Amino acid sequence: MKNRKSMKLRILPVIGLFLSLSFQSFSQEMIHYWHFNAASGIQDEVPADVFSGGEAPVLVYQKIDPNGPEIGIMDDVGGSNINAQPGFEAGRGIRPRNPSFNGELYIQLNSEGFENLQLSYATERSGQGMLKQVFYVSTDGENFFPFGDTIDIETDYHLVELDFSSLPGADNNPDFSLKIRFLEQNTADNGNNRFDNILLVGDPLFETAIVHYWHLNNVSGVLDTVFADYFNGLHPSYLLYRKIDPNGDDIGIMDDVGGSAINARNNYEAGRGIRPRNPSLNGELFISLNSEGFEDLLLSYATERSGQGMLKQVLYYTTDGENFTPFGDTFEVATSYQLAAFDFSSIPEVNDNPNFGVLIRFLDQNTADNGNNRFDNIVLEATPKDAVVEGVVINEKDVRIVVGSEFEFSATILPLNANNQNVSWRSLNEEVAVIDESGRADGLRAGSTHIVVTTEDGGFEDSSLLTVLQIYELEVLVTDGTQPLEDVELILGGEAQHTNASGIAGFSITADKYDLKASKSGFLPYFREVLIESDTSIKIELNQIPGTLLHYWHFNGIPVGTIDLVDADYTIIEDSRPVIYYDFLPDYVENPDMTIGYMDDYVNGSILNVQLGQPAGAALRVRNRSEGRALIIEIPTTGAKNISLVFDVYRSGQGMLINHFEYSIDGTNFQNVDLYPVSVDIPEEYATQTIDLTGVEGANDNPNFAIRITYEGNTDQGNGNNRYDNIAVFGDLVSSIPSIQTGESIRIFPNPSSGSVKIEGNGNLSNETGTFYLFSLDGKLIKSGEFQSGKILRFEDLPRGPYTILLDWRGEQFQERLILH
Repeated sequence: MKNRKSMKLRILPVIGLFLSLSFQSFSQEMIHYWHFNAASGIQDEVPADVFSGGEAPVLVYQKIDPNGPEIGIMDDVGGSNINAQPGFEAGRGIRPRNPSFNGELYIQLNSEGFENLQLSYATERSGQGMLKQVFYVSTDGENFFPFGDTIDIETDYHLVELDFSSLPGADNNPDFSLKIRFLEQNTADNGNNRFDNILLVGDPLFETAIVHYWHLNNVSGVLDTVFADYFNGLHPSYLLYRKIDPNGDDIGIMDDVGGSAINARNNYEAGRGIRPRNPSLNGELFISLNSEGFEDLLLSYATERSGQGMLKQVLYYTTDGENFTPFGDTFEVATSYQLAAFDFSSIPEVNDNPNFGVLIRFLDQNTADNGNNRFDNIVLEATPKDAVVEGVVINEKDVRIVVGSEFEFSATILPLNANNQNVSWRSLNEEVAVIDESGRADGLRAGSTHIVVTTEDGGFEDSSLLTVLQIYELEVLVTDGTQPLEDVELILGGEAQHTNASGIAGFSITADKYDLKASKSGFLPYFREVLIESDTSIKIELNQIPGTLLHYWHFNGIPVGTIDLVDADYTIIEDSRPVIYYDFLPDYVENPDMTIGYMDDYVNGSILNVQLGQPAGAALRVRNRSEGRALIIEIPTTGAKNISLVFDVYRSGQGMLINHFEYSIDGTNFQNVDLYPVSVDIPEEYATQTIDLTGVEGANDNPNFAIRITYEGNTDQGNGNNRYDNIAVFGDLVSSIPSIQTGESIRIFPNPSSGSVKIEGNGNLSNETGTFYLFSLDGKLIKSGEFQSGKILRFEDLPRGPYTILLDWRGEQFQERLILH
């Protein structure tokens, strides 16, 4: 990395530095990327959205002959997901317009520090657009020569790939550039070609390695010292939020917060990050960065601020662990995650230095106590120095495999840049497992052994415990209490199986304690712990969702645009107001600027959980930013028991990943005791979720009962959302029909009904005849007549919905709510 271009600080709105492409090798990195999602209107000179080096390369739609015929404009157009890099959904693209006989798309492709270049992009044409594209390249920025074949352009977006790996002069060249010209175009002025997701990747000329990496996905709550999640060497580096002056003003806490995919490495997803909180006038974030065995250091991280957070950051570094020197420029922190990168390659004192570290201090912050800066994916990368072997570490510890399977062990020679990387492997108990010279172990029988690695240079050793496990068979029978249930989804240890026609599913698993989950449409979800110590058979029973529809939101009449409150489309409980709204969590009420999410309509509803014969229709969209927000569903349960909540939900690509559920019995305080499940992962297509509240004390017959949904994952995004439809609350109505003094009683079933209803009396009432009166909810008599216990009454000719049925039997009157669906 001796020739790395100087880059003291650059802040880019990017997602990661290492992104895969169909033709690129494992080591290839993104060099430049145009996703165009911020493009709007006429485009003149368009800089790359992501770039390597000090200045962003540009693309321009320009004349071939400056004195020749005029060309069309270039403006924005709808984009494509083809070739889109993680975090950038299809947004906008660009379209050079006709006339284009004298037009070309000029693209700067500075390749300093890279070789084996590959360019790819998505392209299409309009019906009147140019039919072909032809390519010209330059290695001096002035003289261009033809490259590759002329390609046909289709009317749908498709991928174009150009391989420059064999092109002399393309590698490590600041003047490398490309021109795309157009042939056989229609002469209509409104024709065009469209481009999106232009990506240049290549292999770095200089070998680099990750020295320390904090992905922070495991942090939780208030934090003190946070050790690196990945480190090179025997001891991890750490970071902490501390006072500048120990005797000065107090500072805020540091805790976890939603993370970012920006700068994520090794396929880690956006999980959690950290946030040093205000007050921070006397606060600094210290990061130890032991660089022993490395040189040419580059520090990078993702950062953002809250609305009340500190406006600027300034960085200091140390080479002795005590004295700190300012580094780079003070920079402004945005309210969305961006990449900050600091290049220390020009400072030799930080190389191969166990005392290297940095401080980040905060300037111009708001004095509000709830403001903060957020950090994620803190990475130190560098070039390894040559060295002799000083040790070895097996990368995999306490490995468990099953009999007859294999596992590939690997080891890290310390330091990483040691010249001799040769090692040998052995198993201390070859009756349990054997291992070959490549580190591949084969499990022979149940038991345990230690796997030992030895370096050729110096004879250094390390060991790891390998446990070989026996496979056991688990058979699960699922019934509804009377008969087997087919197609029940069972999840055990992350493996999913479905029951057959006999209600049986099987698992092949090792001895351990597992969570068993069962779900089937129309039934309450089921959960239990299962201890496996031998071949085992178990039987479980699923309970049907309670039969009466209490409240229902189908959203088909939802207003267009932003919505504050959504009343239920249907309710059976009189004098109640079931309602949905999107509110702040208590800790965020005093700072509503923290989040910007809202609710609005969504045009594509779901058919999965529809009730009352409704079509899919519309849905409710709950938008990010959802950090600090909750979806409140007030569901009065007056006169009902055995409550369950069933709904359809899915997420957009940037939408919230997890829904967490809580309930309130007083409308104010929320908890999740005896509720199941307490959280669900949200898929990218509609799925029905069932929340079982039948075991919740206080859920029954409660006018103040409410559900709260909070969010995890992608909650700090600006454009993601969850979509909800067919939110239905079920329960059993507490009958309003009193028992007859003799102990005899009557019942109406099924209720709800599709039209056929049976009225049945017990004891001496079993052969009695009575009179029924069916009323609408506004008191209008709809139908009347005689009935006899056990005989069927037919109401198929009536509109679907709620009614009141009055029974006159032996001089006494009894009333019940009847639902036709």
